Amino acid sequence: GDTRPCSALIECGQGADLVIHEATFEDDLQQEAIDKMHATTTEAIDVCKKMNARFLVISHFSSRYPKVPPIDDTTLLKAMVAFDMMSITFTHFNILPLFLPLLPSFLKKKKLRQSII
Repeated sequence: GDTRPCSALIECGQGADLVIHEATFEDDLQQEAIDKMHATTTEAIDVCKKMNARFLVISHFSSRYPKVPPIDDTTLLKAMVAFDMMSITFTHFNILPLFLPLLPSFLKKKKLRQSII
């Protein structure tokens, strides 16, 4: 979904294997998310839970946040953050969440390399 959380999306996605949902804003910017018709990280996670979906890939988070959107431990087992040029298959879904804790370190190194170039 690239939208505010809505019942039509939740109904349409019931029992999905994969939900790809944008999370343009961090949770403390909920009013801005509402004003711009986007979702926060927690809202994207809640949509996935209400759909009873197996996996969630969070995308479209703002480049103004040079870090991985916060994901709580209960969701960690079935969530992943998308990044540019990411390519996954269904066979990877079970292991992808294991990489999430490593992403902040990866992004920090990538940002350092970009500043050198």
